[in-house]
Amino acid sequence: MLRKLHFEIDNKTFAGFVFVLVVLFVIQWFTLRTTTGLIENTKLVNQTYTIITKLESVFSMLKDAESGQRGYIITNDSNYMGPYNKQRIEVQTKINELKELTIDNPEYQKKLATLDSLQKVKYENMEETLTLQQEAGQVAAIKSIMTGEENKIMIKIRYLIDKMKEDENRILDQRTREANDSSSRTLMVILITGLLALLIIIVSLYYINSDTIKRKKAEEELNRFFTLSLDMMCIIGNDGYFKRINPAFEDVLGYSNKELFSKPYYEFIYPDDKENTVEAVNNMVKDSTKLNIENRWLCKDGSFKWLAWKSVPVGDVRYASARDITEQKLSAERIGKMNEELEMRVKKRTEQLKKSNEELQQFAYIASHDLQEPLRMVASYMQLLEKKYKGKLDEKADQYINFAVDGASRMKALINDLLDFSRLDTKAKPMQFSDFNEILDDVTHNLKVAIKESKTQIEIIDKMPSLIVDSTQISQLFQNLINNAIKFRNQNITPIIKISAEEQPNQWVFKISDNGIGIEKEYYDRIFIIFQRLNNRVEYPGTGIGLAICKKIVERHGGQIWLESEVGKGSTFFFSIKSK
Repeated sequence: MLRKLHFEIDNKTFAGFVFVLVVLFVIQWFTLRTTTGLIENTKLVNQTYTIITKLESVFSMLKDAESGQRGYIITNDSNYMGPYNKQRIEVQTKINELKELTIDNPEYQKKLATLDSLQKVKYENMEETLTLQQEAGQVAAIKSIMTGEENKIMIKIRYLIDKMKEDENRILDQRTREANDSSSRTLMVILITGLLALLIIIVSLYYINSDTIKRKKAEEELNRFFTLSLDMMCIIGNDGYFKRINPAFEDVLGYSNKELFSKPYYEFIYPDDKENTVEAVNNMVKDSTKLNIENRWLCKDGSFKWLAWKSVPVGDVRYASARDITEQKLSAERIGKMNEELEMRVKKRTEQLKKSNEELQQFAYIASHDLQEPLRMVASYMQLLEKKYKGKLDEKADQYINFAVDGASRMKALINDLLDFSRLDTKAKPMQFSDFNEILDDVTHNLKVAIKESKTQIEIIDKMPSLIVDSTQISQLFQNLINNAIKFRNQNITPIIKISAEEQPNQWVFKISDNGIGIEKEYYDRIFIIFQRLNNRVEYPGTGIGLAICKKIVERHGGQIWLESEVGKGSTFFFSIKSK
């Protein structure tokens, strides 16, 4: 069965491999280049030798042809005509071969053309002499030879061939030097190539040896870690059997190695968790993904342990590690039960508190309402007493009557404010889409007398939004804040109240600024608590419930209220309303 070959290579090894390839490529390139140069120069030298040899052959053949012609004329022996005829064909063949060898040299082609013409003229003269012998006899032919015409042509041929050989010998010297230089370079490159190859082999062996030592050390450390790890670590084959386990298995589960290796791993899984575990493992192998799973494993003593597994498939095996989380699971169960009990208690207590609050609110409303009538009677009779007997009794009596009337009036105002505070939840109206511009118009209209008497200037800087709110409570919120700004104004300057709004993520933030007396920072939180007052009742009358009502209204609308202030320079109240 064929298997695909898989291998991994780190960046450092890959870089070294690429470097060696580049070095070898450069070496091969230089070797190829110098070898090619050597071969080319050798071919050129051989070509020059060939040209010189063929030139000598041409002259030698012409001499042989001339000797054959003259031997035939002198002896009238036809055997001398054999070399004559043979050399005539060979001369032309050699000249054609020389033309092929020097086809890329136009200058040499001209010289060969001249040589070709001269040899043809030479043969024409020799043919004429042979014809003369046949027609006029031997003596006439010898006289023709003695004229020296044929010899003149032969001298020209010799001169031309010697000149060409001289040129070729000069070229031969140059090409021989170049060939020797190429040979030296090639030898040097081969030597350097060998040295570099040897160096690469030595370096490679060094790194291979180092890598082997490191790998061996890493394997030893891995084995040590595998053996000493407190976590359970194992290698499982695709057949479901353990291939390797560490001592933690025996410590946690109580089985011996022989027992653990004797059966597939899933035989040790708690029955209720077996199906889910096998399915998850199969999916991991199928998709080649990591697996994180928690399951219960049977121990040798009959109990079970909760194990948290991490596993990953690698080839035909799976590497896995597990940690005993039994205590965490048991603790989580105990905490879960305690939380359930606590939730039940909280739920029961919340219901009791809700019922108690409802009863308290109802009681406060009824008590406040029932207090109104006797208080009204007390206040009425005290006012009648004051009207009828004021000035008729002594000064102490008038003072006592004033105290009683004032106390009844403050008690009435306090009861009314308590009623308003209790009604914020019980008598609240449903939320609906409301225009804050209209709400502010109504508020300023309601406070027009106080605004006029105090000469207060109200500036609405931004266009107000429209939000889903209880418009009555929002009106009360603005009215309380504006009324406080008028009440706690600085008597030396004209009161100025600025109102603005800014949209923020999921909410609107409103700002009401004044130039009044201001509040010290240490009282920022205290002023929103019911019945908390910072000033005396004579100078600044009130019950101390107004800002507590504002805080409760804002919180009912899912927002917050806070302030920034500086004594003598004024205060700025902020509150937020959810926009969604």
